Amino acid sequence: MYEFKGTLPRYYSGNVCYQYNLQKPCKSLRIRMEYMPTDREENAKEFTEIVTQQLYKAYNRMPSEDEINTALKGVKTEIQLAVYLNDEFLGNIHNPSTVKDMLFDESSERTIGCIKAKPPFFGKLKIIVNSFYVIDKEVSYTVQVETEEA
Repeated sequence: MYEFKGTLPRYYSGNVCYQYNLQKPCKSLRIRMEYMPTDREENAKEFTEIVTQQLYKAYNRMPSEDEINTALKGVKTEIQLAVYLNDEFLGNIHNPSTVKDMLFDESSERTIGCIKAKPPFFGKLKIIVNSFYVIDKEVSYTVQVETEEA
């Protein structure tokens, strides 16, 4: 197993790219990313003033408490996982879960957001952690690559 770790600072938007050479053909390939955001309610409180100002501009009036609370529920850290093998797209998971798990092998079903790639897997593996917005003070993540040799 190979493991990569990183930390994204608050307000970060961008990509972190890891490249790894799969030197031997593999019959299965699993890429898993997990991250742990901080307390969502704590983060939402910090954004109440910003959200209130934005809603005021949009509605041209003071928003109600319900409107503010509804908008705050949508404030989140958004991180995606994209994977390429030898510069060919394998998948991109962009669901709201804090765990992204891709499995490629002969027998498993296609992971949602990924193509049905068939073994053997070898060559340059490129893993991209896409961050569209980090509202947390910081977000630490771990990416794991598991292979089973052919």
